[in-house]
Amino acid sequence: MDRATLGKRLSLLEERGEGWEEVYRNLAQRDWRLPIIVLAGPPGAGKSTLLAHVALHHPQWAYLLVDPTDPLTGGAVLADRARIPFMEDAPFVRSVATRGSAGGAATALWPMLRLFNEENYPGVVVESVGVGQVADSLRALADLLIVVLSPETGDAHQAVKGGLLGEADIVVVNKGDLPGAEALVGHLNALSQKDPLLVSAMVGSGLVPLLDRLNHLPPIDIPRRLRGEAKDFALAGFSSELEQRLDAWNLEGTPLDLP
Repeated sequence: MDRATLGKRLSLLEERGEGWEEVYRNLAQRDWRLPIIVLAGPPGAGKSTLLAHVALHHPQWAYLLVDPTDPLTGGAVLADRARIPFMEDAPFVRSVATRGSAGGAATALWPMLRLFNEENYPGVVVESVGVGQVADSLRALADLLIVVLSPETGDAHQAVKGGLLGEADIVVVNKGDLPGAEALVGHLNALSQKDPLLVSAMVGSGLVPLLDRLNHLPPIDIPRRLRGEAKDFALAGFSSELEQRLDAWNLEGTPLDLP
């Protein structure tokens, strides 16, 4: 499938266009073979700059960059792709708006990942703004979950309590050239026993251990992935049903009277 056709098919799945369910149903009957790497962390941690280095070493992978949707306008910035370097054999890069989905894991991701699986891509990287209580959703997506922090992202205890750090396979402290970076590594190591990697994506230092891990991906946990896929679709359905029930309630009585 050429890139133009692939892009149109991805749009159909993301936007829930006519016939998308049949397309997804057919894709979901295929066995999972696609390695999925998730790069997650708070805004400003330098995920996109780090991702640019990954793309240089793995141009054959696809990159899905999840951007939060503005709750007022319904739009998204979708600018992270600008940091992916232009090259002759450029990787497939696509921005995805969360459209209100919790944790930066857009509802459309699963069908889109299924399509890349069908097209036999050697790997997909999902960059997500997800932090905190969305750890379960991101963990289900990822064969390798990389959490990126920086000295500017706040207290190490808060990072641990956020939940995502505990699920991480690799913890990266980016912007290692800034004051406080080494101290953050020490705090995180003491709190989580994760042995964080200290890097500076901007200057390109400390990247070799991370890139080496990406060359040796773990096997796919298919039961976890299937369970996570089904759970996310079930939660989306429950959420839609709840909104309908709230609309029917008309704010009469108490919450116990919700139909």
